Amino acid sequence: MRTSSSAPSTRAGPRPMRTAARARPASARDGARTLPDAQTANVVGEIPGREKPGEIVLVGGHLDSWDLGMGAIDDGAGCGIAIEPMIKAPNGKLAVKANDALRGLWLEWAQSMPESSRTLSWPSIEALACRTWLRDGEFLIQHLESGAPIRHRSRVPYSIELIEADYLPFDWSRASTPTQSRIVHGVELTDWREPIAYWLYREHPGDLGLLASPTSLLQVQSELKRVSADLITHVKFVRRFGQVRGVSVFHSVLQRLEDIKEYEESERVAARVAAAFCAVIKRNGDYSATSASDGSRIMEMNPGMIFDNLLPGEDVQTIGTDRPNSNLENFRNSQIRAIASGTGTSYSGVSRNYNGTYSAQRQELVESWVGYELMREYLYGVFYRPIWQRFVRMAIAAGQVPMQGVDTLSIFGVDFVGPSMPWIDPVKEVDAAASAVAAGFKSRHMVIRENQYDPQIVDEQIKSDPLRDLLAPKAAATATPKAEPKADANADPQPAEAA
Repeated sequence: MRTSSSAPSTRAGPRPMRTAARARPASARDGARTLPDAQTANVVGEIPGREKPGEIVLVGGHLDSWDLGMGAIDDGAGCGIAIEPMIKAPNGKLAVKANDALRGLWLEWAQSMPESSRTLSWPSIEALACRTWLRDGEFLIQHLESGAPIRHRSRVPYSIELIEADYLPFDWSRASTPTQSRIVHGVELTDWREPIAYWLYREHPGDLGLLASPTSLLQVQSELKRVSADLITHVKFVRRFGQVRGVSVFHSVLQRLEDIKEYEESERVAARVAAAFCAVIKRNGDYSATSASDGSRIMEMNPGMIFDNLLPGEDVQTIGTDRPNSNLENFRNSQIRAIASGTGTSYSGVSRNYNGTYSAQRQELVESWVGYELMREYLYGVFYRPIWQRFVRMAIAAGQVPMQGVDTLSIFGVDFVGPSMPWIDPVKEVDAAASAVAAGFKSRHMVIRENQYDPQIVDEQIKSDPLRDLLAPKAAATATPKAEPKADANADPQPAEAA
């Protein structure tokens, strides 16, 4: 097996960009060896097959293949956002025709594989975008409008390209000069730190052979392209003002994740070693060997065997392995709680341990849901809204939206509706939603959209359901109140009765 690792360059002058994340030398059994440090694109392992050495099978891994990492990410990823156009007329009322047209165009666009590779549906784009943002800390969107060299798949000439952060060189920086703007981690900035361009690799830096050993700054620049910030949306997870690049949501708990992994691996190894022991033969003072060969004997161990060739003074005792470690689960659970706290997720969501009462589960859900709401609000602003605004602009430019009687200041009006808080007890949740609608705190359509349904479709299905009257809840029978006798308007008022 071959393993290799990259090392930082000591070349003088501007720092060359790294072509891949630096990795520690990998280790493996069966004769593994570590090669000298060298710059490389990825860590490569090669095991030729015995029967068909010329055929190749590729295996890859990522942070989200980590069991705890995947669970924490999936708590926030994969939940779709409903988009409701809110264009208004000059009188303040909703422009029904324009909103209905945009709603239909958006549905068509979302179903047309709007991503540039034409391999991802809109729900898949949402899930991968959220997962990449949480896992890597950042990704980029390039907006491809009518002038881009690409064939759009819907009536709205607009597509998007999703770009991993690997394409944005972290080590590409330069100081500002009277003729050039400064570059920080691949992002060209003004003096106010406003992005004006992004320097991106033309090909993924993980491709073998790309910039394996750059010889000059010109060669480094030749592998990059400068893309105006007007065409790019940089979605990043930040923790400080002025932060140019994003950080993973796991940045504060990476060491803890590594500790859990190493501790569990140690326990597995210890359990396997302990399983190899079965018994030991002890000798006391009465032991006496009858021959020189009796002191060292070979015994074959079989299930259920009986030791019938022991010598005087020998005794068989089993070995207590104390495995599995009784403290392992408590230690692991305490670490997972700390990971959930550090990532803003819930302990139950990460560990998949749902023991507890309804009140305890509900309290945990309520507290963790605040963190999910903050993440969702951020995505509304930096992911959904830029895409929606460009989509609306291109739909109007293509003449697909009736603009008569529309307030042009409201053309980007939109309501993003995320999933409602998950149900723990469906009966209680439905009763709470019905009470909110009855009290006027929510509309019925809001409740339907929070459950990821289209109110118009729901209403049409209910109206056309032949069993709707049969399945409708029966109204409780109420007694008809007695009619009060009408008071004589000309009669003198009667005095009130004493209590």
